[in-house]
Amino acid sequence: MKGTRVPRFLPRLRRLLASGETLASAGQQLGISKSAAQRWIARFGMDAMGRRREAQRLTIEQTHQIISLRKRGGSIRSIALRLEIDRKTVRRHAGKADAVYRCPTCGGKTKVSPCLVCSVSSPV
Repeated sequence: MKGTRVPRFLPRLRRLLASGETLASAGQQLGISKSAAQRWIARFGMDAMGRRREAQRLTIEQTHQIISLRKRGGSIRSIALRLEIDRKTVRRHAGKADAVYRCPTCGGKTKVSPCLVCSVSSPV
């Protein structure tokens, strides 16, 4: 992160958490609050063991499942719970269901490409 300095206590915080200390007790030993300890761990993208977190990757099938559930009226939260996926990930992929495209033939706005008017009127 540009302009962000790593606090001197971060390595010690990571060691305390790796040894099994809770965030509250580790923070107390370092003189910071539990929420401050959580923020520092989150800011530098490390879990309690000090490893970088891997981004959650979805398969094409999962993406299609999110889109179809969303089109059927499912809420972001219910889809996330059902598929056991983070809500932010579901929201990002569900946005694809609401995408509006421009028809390459007539230039009109449509949810499918080409639009239904052009696909019906054009000879097959």
